[in-house]
Amino acid sequence: MSLLRVGLSLLLPRFRAPPEQAEILAARMPTKLRDSLQLRFVLPLVAFAMVNVSHALIGGFGGLFWH
Repeated sequence: MSLLRVGLSLLLPRFRAPPEQAEILAARMPTKLRDSLQLRFVLPLVAFAMVNVSHALIGGFGGLFWH
């Protein structure tokens, strides 16, 4: 199955920016963590952390109620 995917992927066009546009995009890339901390990046991380913590608490107390 994976070899079939590889073969089909070779038929796809290469999605790359032209060289002059690639230089512009490279200049706009964030260089520090502070630059990439935007709301659309941080909110999913916080949501995942809240869900994971609740599941960890349920799993942790599940051992107490085993009997």
